[in-house]
Amino acid sequence: MMDWPRWRGRWLCGWGLVALVACSPALPAQPGAPGPPQPLAAETSSTGGSAAAAPPAAPTTVRLAVPTLDLDYTLPLSVAEQQGYFREEGIDVQVQEMPSAAETAALINRELDLACSGCVFVGAARGADVRYLFGPYYTSNFHLVVNPDRVRTPADLAGQPVAIGGVGNSGDLATHRILASLGVDPASVTYVNLGPSSARIAGMVSGQIAGTALLPDPAIRLKREGFPIIADSTKLFVQPQGGFGAHVDYLREHDATVKGWLRAMLRGLLFIQRDPAAAAEIAADATQLDRDVAREAVPLVMAAMSTGDLGGSTERELQEAVRLVTDSDPDLAGKDFPLDRVVDFRPLRAVQRELGISCQGGYACE
Repeated sequence: MMDWPRWRGRWLCGWGLVALVACSPALPAQPGAPGPPQPLAAETSSTGGSAAAAPPAAPTTVRLAVPTLDLDYTLPLSVAEQQGYFREEGIDVQVQEMPSAAETAALINRELDLACSGCVFVGAARGADVRYLFGPYYTSNFHLVVNPDRVRTPADLAGQPVAIGGVGNSGDLATHRILASLGVDPASVTYVNLGPSSARIAGMVSGQIAGTALLPDPAIRLKREGFPIIADSTKLFVQPQGGFGAHVDYLREHDATVKGWLRAMLRGLLFIQRDPAAAAEIAADATQLDRDVAREAVPLVMAAMSTGDLGGSTERELQEAVRLVTDSDPDLAGKDFPLDRVVDFRPLRAVQRELGISCQGGYACE
């Protein structure tokens, strides 16, 4: 049985994706991956002598946090890193895992450069100068896993303990919608707030929990141990997931860096769509995730990727994300938040045009 806390710690060794090189064995080369940087050849001066090439500029550090190290977040980041896309943009992306509330505060205080989409929506709705920039997934991607000893049919979930990661968060709301779609009154189950997926997995394995909605890789891990997946939220709860935003001051001061990061991430998504098997291998190497779990989980991750507006979202999807925030906060209930106070897709649209990526029906498409 995989020790999830250990692989999470290994991935964070040195506090970042780039630092992984220094704290774990060298990764095997992937097909088509760029080789290590080669020394520049000496230039020949006009007098016939050799002039030493100027040393390369130091990469720009981008401080980024994620609320969980599940595959939804680590897949595009690890592919962009291993394929050299960040390096080509002159960016050193440093990643840490951080609870959403702390992540929101750190973004507002400029202690982070990029933070999770949910953090940005919450911060913007509360009046902070932060904006949502990019999302690899146009919809939620939670999968309801059940204990077959306790649940033979969906109706058996009534009166049983169902684990959630946090009250009012996207996973909680997705769980409610999944249950309703199965004909189960969401109010008929007992919700147990266990926090991260590792704790919910432990609750399932111990038999204390009858079901829980998880992101693809923990869901697949449980499926492979005999816990079936009976439904998912992809068509039930359509809102951006796994994305990032920034403070408006950072966007103004670091436009080139933001666009470079977006270019690398979009190229990573294109690679995943083009070669999901190789992407699964990269993610498994980067995170020490079981390879069979990674291979089975990547198609579930890809199912939530937009094919018409890669990295973007429709106005309807964005409005759903805003409504999630306002409905869960009594102080915000009934208030109107124009999307231009929450979302800034101008850098994304510019980079999409550079890369020849279409924007069909997305918000702020030109």
